[in-house]
Amino acid sequence: MSIRNLLIATAALTALAGAAQAATGSAVTENAAAHAKIIAPITITKQRDLEFGTILRPTSATPATITLAATSGATTSAGSGAFVTGSSQTAQFDVTGGAAYTVSAAFSGDIATLSPTASLSATTGTANQTIYVGGSFNVSNATTAGDYSGTVTLTVQYD
Repeated sequence: MSIRNLLIATAALTALAGAAQAATGSAVTENAAAHAKIIAPITITKQRDLEFGTILRPTSATPATITLAATSGATTSAGSGAFVTGSSQTAQFDVTGGAAYTVSAAFSGDIATLSPTASLSATTGTANQTIYVGGSFNVSNATTAGDYSGTVTLTVQYD
């Protein structure tokens, strides 16, 4: 075989080898697992309203703070002579959702219309639970006698 034919054969084999590498090296694959977990949506059902009871307005200008405890439902008065009569109760909301998940709760509304200052408190935890809402507000001898009302809005979301 001549050197010329040997060079031509070598060149041809090199070209074929390069084409074979390009054809086999052009497609590479790898897999990844895909996963989704579906959980139940959160639902809230109001069972009862927040009721502070009937409050005797103090005679002093020093405000009294009326508190309805979210944890116990007890109503107390601290300050200058106001006291609560009649029935009082915490607001109660039943929350359902994914039992193994924790939730956070936020409150909003116009509960502050009860008096110049008001606040809300509650107990929270896992998605399947009952949330009790209590609160406190100030009343003084300048507070106008009458019926006071407001709205408590509970918003719950998964953490």
